[in-house]
Amino acid sequence: MAETELDKRELEESNYDELKDAIRHFDRVMRSNILIQGKLGDRLKNSIRVGMIFLALIAISIFIILITMVTQVEDISAAVTGMDNAFDEVRTQMVEVDQLMSKMEKNASHMNEIGRVMQTMDGEMVKMNENVAQVQTETAEMGKEVKVMRQQADVMAHTTGVMDREIYRMNHEVNRMAAPARGMNNMFPMP
Repeated sequence: MAETELDKRELEESNYDELKDAIRHFDRVMRSNILIQGKLGDRLKNSIRVGMIFLALIAISIFIILITMVTQVEDISAAVTGMDNAFDEVRTQMVEVDQLMSKMEKNASHMNEIGRVMQTMDGEMVKMNENVAQVQTETAEMGKEVKVMRQQADVMAHTTGVMDREIYRMNHEVNRMAAPARGMNNMFPMP
């Protein structure tokens, strides 16, 4: 009986040692599990922080793009207003040119009358000389009017050059304003 008690005691001690080993192993597994979960939690926190920073940068970029677009819209509006004023000026100059052309046509019609008078009335040379003098003064006026027309044509050419520069600048500004949108399309392509 003493032997069976001794065997029982040895069995209990070996079971106790196995239980202690199992508890130590379980403790190591739990500690490593807790350590791994801590590292994963730290990584998750860092990922969330980086994501928040990235979202804040995107929000700031969108805000800057919106501010840039608002200022560019004002510049484009000012350029369009300038073009509208230039078109109004061209319109008034075209009316003046039309009036000058009407005067020239009227003056040219006098030349035909003078030709008929010269063929039919040789006896009225004095009157014809007066008419020729009148034609000369009208021709001088026509020369002045042609000079005015040339000046107005120069002004129109200058205005057209200004309009071309404004259109080029507007084209450049539209391309520059569209660059961020193209970048956004490249980053987030739409289906």
